[in-house]
Amino acid sequence: MTKSQLDTVRKLSRDEKIELVQLLWDDISADIAQTEITDDHKRQLEETSKNISSGKTTFRTWEEARAKYITRK
Repeated sequence: MTKSQLDTVRKLSRDEKIELVQLLWDDISADIAQTEITDDHKRQLEETSKNISSGKTTFRTWEEARAKYITRK
């Protein structure tokens, strides 16, 4: 993005900026929808699904995750 383009974006109203972000997100999403999942990612998803089904994967509540990761100093 050029400085001129950035200056133009900065002059937009809040609502116009939100609309621009939505349009950009829609464009990015369309690209992602056309992207194929790699075999490696497919294997990882299958393994994760099996681990969930078998009970090998455990989940934390938001409070537990926050206590462990966010509030850590």
